[in-house]
Amino acid sequence: MKIEKLILYPIKSLDGTQVQEINVGPEKRILQDRRFSLIDEGGEVFNAKRSPKVQQFRIIFSENLQRCQIEGTAYNLMEGNEALNEHLSQLVDTRISLKDNGLAPIPDRPLWPGPNLISRQSLIEMESWYEGISQLELVQRFRVNMILDEPELPPFWEEDLLSQEITLKFPSAELVKFKSCERCPVPARNPLTGESTSGFQKIFVNQRGKFRKGLDSFQTKHLYYFSLVSQVGETGENPGFRVGEDVLILDPQEY
Repeated sequence: MKIEKLILYPIKSLDGTQVQEINVGPEKRILQDRRFSLIDEGGEVFNAKRSPKVQQFRIIFSENLQRCQIEGTAYNLMEGNEALNEHLSQLVDTRISLKDNGLAPIPDRPLWPGPNLISRQSLIEMESWYEGISQLELVQRFRVNMILDEPELPPFWEEDLLSQEITLKFPSAELVKFKSCERCPVPARNPLTGESTSGFQKIFVNQRGKFRKGLDSFQTKHLYYFSLVSQVGETGENPGFRVGEDVLILDPQEY
């Protein structure tokens, strides 16, 4: 098994960016993921759940993730920047500002600071459920950090990690605990326009019933779950995850 792709989302709810490696920090959280949040004047997080306008503009990040570009204008994310706040506010029609969370827990999942992962096999299966929605778009919709590829395993094999206490061992780190990610209305929207895709959630749940073994053991409330959030275990020197690295399943049991 290998890491096929890694994606970080430097600003929560905005576009992600593909990277070659993800580093693990001192609190065993992956660095630079959701480091920044959009905050309204009341101090509340402003995200795609609150407004589809968050998805209607594109942002590009520099390789070191310290700068960004929106509609041709470049900004330094590491400096207080009223011009950036004003630009973002105009795009979403709400007064917002950028908050640097530093090494604070990832918003929405403070107890699960490791990468959010899925398998390529699940993406291939899901792509067959929808007309005109590619694997790339599915990644954008569900906003995952890591795609693992093991052609010999079936779709949704990763969900067997939930009940069997299996460890994923990477060269410089381990992932030791996993939780299935319950989904909100945002994945049902086109990630580039914010427009709702008719029937997206219904199709997902109907098809998902064919692949529910892992979720049954996890005793989920419904079937609108996809991808696993994780916790980092033992780490080595310069801990992190790199594209192309081999991944071992420790204590594979039925694998």
